Amino acid sequence: ARAILRNEAGTQMDSNPFNSIALSCFGHVLGYVFQEHEAAGKLLERAVKLNPAQAFAWDHYALHKIYTGDYQAARRAAERAVTLGAYSPISYTFETTLAMASALTGDYDQAIMAGRSALNKQPRFMPTQRYLMIAHSARGDREQAETLRDKLLTVDPDFQHGDVQEL
Repeated sequence: ARAILRNEAGTQMDSNPFNSIALSCFGHVLGYVFQEHEAAGKLLERAVKLNPAQAFAWDHYALHKIYTGDYQAARRAAERAVTLGAYSPISYTFETTLAMASALTGDYDQAIMAGRSALNKQPRFMPTQRYLMIAHSARGDREQAETLRDKLLTVDPDFQHGDVQEL
């Protein structure tokens, strides 16, 4: 699968080396799926340099920074994605990434604001619910955290499975 992806990535990049969305998608797959973070980082950095006004590219760059543990850089990139993509039909995904990065940097108030905004647009988006639950829990808002946990268990019963919790 890696060889196929690399071949396809090469073909796509040769035919259109200035497509920041394609670069972002390939970079995300390389990092998230194949754990090839160095190669992913290069593609994602190229994507945001090629089109610094592309919210999707900044969002995927932020996700990459989360996966590699650079939470401050992730937060800055996520904030930029949210600003640039405010009117995008997928703005809830950008807000979710901001909620993730904010929770990981310890800014639970920002995580909750971003998470609530995302859930107002897409109430069943499980990644948002997970990080909103974490932020509420970290802030000591037990009732809100438990309510979110119960919602997650309704839409994703495997969420309580030991292997899933460990991951």
